Amino acid sequence: GGGGIYVSGASTVITGTTISHNRSTVDDGGGIATDYATADVITVTNSIISGNQAGDDGAGLKLDNAVAFVENSQFISNTDAVDGGAIHVDYGSSVTLAGSSFALNTVTDDGGAIFFDDGATILVVTATNFLSNTAADGGGALYLAKDAILADTLFQGNQAESRGGAINITTASVVTVAGSTFVGNSSLSSDGGAIANIEDSVLTVTDSTFTGNTALGSEMDGGAIYNGSNTDNVLVVEGSTFNGNRAFEGGAIRSRDRLHVSNSTFYNNVATDATGGGGALGRIHVAIAPMSRNGICG
Repeated sequence: GGGGIYVSGASTVITGTTISHNRSTVDDGGGIATDYATADVITVTNSIISGNQAGDDGAGLKLDNAVAFVENSQFISNTDAVDGGAIHVDYGSSVTLAGSSFALNTVTDDGGAIFFDDGATILVVTATNFLSNTAADGGGALYLAKDAILADTLFQGNQAESRGGAINITTASVVTVAGSTFVGNSSLSSDGGAIANIEDSVLTVTDSTFTGNTALGSEMDGGAIYNGSNTDNVLVVEGSTFNGNRAFEGGAIRSRDRLHVSNSTFYNNVATDATGGGGALGRIHVAIAPMSRNGICG
């Protein structure tokens, strides 16, 4: 791997650099790849990683057993990867992102911008934009199979063929979303226009806004958020606003498991189920606290 740069056994700092149109033809890391055997630390600042391709995972950056810090950088139009169009995060790795942008990255499977594997440790994202990333399966922007903290971040125009137009959360992950905005994300043939929370995961959303997100497939649910039917899924929503989201059931939220909503507002959301799918909240199976201060549902 490592069509542009291969990192092995060193602390690496990349700053003010463009890594563009490199390719790993049959392996990972079209732009940059790290060596699993050497526990690398890599810092990327004020750089552009664009137009790279990978025959396997991580067209922009592939991390194996590495610690990565990315700040004020852009990942644009990295393509052809199986998982993780911009970044694929694998075993033993952690990533901290700040003030960066991920746009127009695509994959043939999961995680249009970032694929975070269940063998990784933690993903921390602040003040970052995810714009028009695409996955042929789940997680148009992010596929999270491990814990993550997302704060003050914009997800706009991301698209997945399957669950989670912006984010797909799986594998008993614990994810916190705070102060973030989700606009116009879509799941084309499954649930969760903005976020899908499945496989015994716990999602907490605070002080965030969901506008115009859609689950477009026939009888697909949760225009903004879908909370799946495993016995240990938990969705907590506090101080958030849902406006103009659309799905078959649960124009804003469809919950099949434990749900707590407080101090939030729902308006102009639409469920297309003619039998009554819940314009704001669709067929809630278990509510662990009552909703309060909610607006009129569409």
